Amino acid sequence: YVEFSTTPNDVIFTTQNSPTGDDTDDSDANTNGVTDPVTLSTGDINLDLDGGVTAEPLGSLGNYVWFDTDGDGIQDSDEIGAAGILVEIYDSNDDLVGSAFTDANGYYLFDLLPADDYMLEFSNLPMDYTITIQDNTSDINDSDADRILGTTTSYSVDESHNRNVDAGITLINICGTAWEDANTNGLFDNGTDILLEGVTVRLYSNGGTLVGTTTTLAFGTFLFTGLTPGDYYIVFDESTNTAGTTFFSATHQNQVGPTLTDAGDSDVDPTSRTTPTFTYSTGSTDCDISAGFSRVPLPVEMLYFKGQANECDITLEWATATEENNSHFIIEYSSDGNEYKMIGSIAGNGNSSEVIEYHFIHENVRSEMNYYRLKQVDFDGAYEYSDILIVKSDCEFTKGIQIYPNPVRNILSIESTESLFAVDTEIILTDVLGRIIQIQPISEGQESMIHLDMSSYTNGIYFIQVKYGKVHSKPFKVIKNDMK
Repeated sequence: YVEFSTTPNDVIFTTQNSPTGDDTDDSDANTNGVTDPVTLSTGDINLDLDGGVTAEPLGSLGNYVWFDTDGDGIQDSDEIGAAGILVEIYDSNDDLVGSAFTDANGYYLFDLLPADDYMLEFSNLPMDYTITIQDNTSDINDSDADRILGTTTSYSVDESHNRNVDAGITLINICGTAWEDANTNGLFDNGTDILLEGVTVRLYSNGGTLVGTTTTLAFGTFLFTGLTPGDYYIVFDESTNTAGTTFFSATHQNQVGPTLTDAGDSDVDPTSRTTPTFTYSTGSTDCDISAGFSRVPLPVEMLYFKGQANECDITLEWATATEENNSHFIIEYSSDGNEYKMIGSIAGNGNSSEVIEYHFIHENVRSEMNYYRLKQVDFDGAYEYSDILIVKSDCEFTKGIQIYPNPVRNILSIESTESLFAVDTEIILTDVLGRIIQIQPISEGQESMIHLDMSSYTNGIYFIQVKYGKVHSKPFKVIKNDMK
């Protein structure tokens, strides 16, 4: 066979063995420039192994990342470019085909692109910055990246040149978390309290004008950007979970201290769910505003909901003192406390004023920490959820995790009371927005103590998860604080 090994950057090999030609005038090379094997006998001469090339339709995508100082998603004349932002380009198969960092003026360019559909992703943002509002004006002056994912929509490229794919980044001014206070002590307890997604958060000026509305993300976090200096306060809605069925009210306030910067407690008034008024100054970031919630009692009066592990099986038991219009219970399970699925159903007793006991066995449970809830369904289809029940499995791979010191200045220790690394494990560190900051893989057989260097990270809230195979631990909230 023959290989044609060098071609200019802007040409490709043409169609191999064209059906409209014959072997004397067609191209015999494939897309990699290699012909099919041919057989030659002594004295044979073959002058028909040809390679044809043709110009490839090439296009480009680019342009600009800027500091959106006022957070409005519009490129203003006094706003400057952001250098050192990582831009990655993916083709229609979701394969990474290139990457670049923005230059000193915030510009980037991907050229010589073959015809295809491409998506861009912006990352490596400065600490305390996030993507600004998407598509808030004309395509020439707007930001095209999703605020949460940092990715754009798909752009079709043939021989076109699109120099309007921009991204604005803006300083996070105010952020915090919302969480379920399982034991109603007014404190966020790692390992038991659950971060709440979908809570509506409203920011008001001191005069009572609504400035902005947002909802908490998967790690219970929320943020506000583009603020002008002044006095503000925050109101959390009387919350429902993402399914819209479980109602919460605010828990005890200021159990650590009376200021908004006291990490670990709930800062909202239990009745009004409102924070005290606070002052925002230019260039500052405050991410310690938190709200704890406890569950409102359910209409079906529950006496207890408990679980008992027996090796890798877990027995659930509950009892009702009274029932009204109770059709059935659906048992839902989660291995991470966030995403639940149905694992069984048991009929209710309609209307009853007597104590009725129920039980259900969940077999072959493969997670260490296991989360259960009951979905009580009425005959008319209305339903409500019980409290979350957490049961620790007795399987051999049961592991207990301790993280200290917390708050941390330099080195964070992650310790297991048993053999934490019996299977391949990863330590995952994320920031308050859920962005992955560091992944530390741990090989099988290592010791049960891991040290994570956090000395280079800025002060603020972070989350640690330990991943065993496909099973994630609950996120552990970690406070980085360099203050002595």
